[in-house]
Amino acid sequence: MKEKIKKIIIPASIAVICLFIGFSAFYFYQTSIELTSDVAADKAAKFINENFLPEGSEISLIDVAEADSVYKMIFEISGTEYTSYVSKDGKYLFPEGYVLETEEVLTEANNVQEKESLTGEQLESLAKCLTEKGDKFYGASWCSWCEKEKEVFADAAQYLPYVECIDPETQENTVECQDAGIESFPTWEISGEKTTGYKTPQELSSLSGCQI
Repeated sequence: MKEKIKKIIIPASIAVICLFIGFSAFYFYQTSIELTSDVAADKAAKFINENFLPEGSEISLIDVAEADSVYKMIFEISGTEYTSYVSKDGKYLFPEGYVLETEEVLTEANNVQEKESLTGEQLESLAKCLTEKGDKFYGASWCSWCEKEKEVFADAAQYLPYVECIDPETQENTVECQDAGIESFPTWEISGEKTTGYKTPQELSSLSGCQI
């Protein structure tokens, strides 16, 4: 009886092991295959929806196109467009893209500016000046660059003319931000002119005329 059981179990075990190895090989083979732009974009959108967006909010794909070794995707979240990139095998998602040939120069320049550290009093004076002039700092609760902007100002961030553009209940742009024509975050409105993207305190001082 024991011999019969052994004759049944051993081949079955080998079959299971072979099946597992075969499945693993197929899985890794599949993930190394280049996906079509639509499939890669759908995979990226699903990942963002499931892991980054609050409940009730959903990302929608506007366009996807080949960009050298990656796919460039244009998404929309609550009426605002964002550009992201995904590797052609669907393994890696890049929230932003940089051309390294020029980015190295830009990064070096930004590092020099940020190394010129300012005191808490200078940062507070700058933040208050921006507010007194009627300038605006439009942002979103999930915007990482908005958070970096606040972190740079540290305790003085409370004096910045910050305007939260995402309604916590609807997760859509507030009426104020819609009326102001805000399409991306962060957006600064200084002396009536809008400029997008993260700004160092030195840049804000230069744009606004506020002395530091």
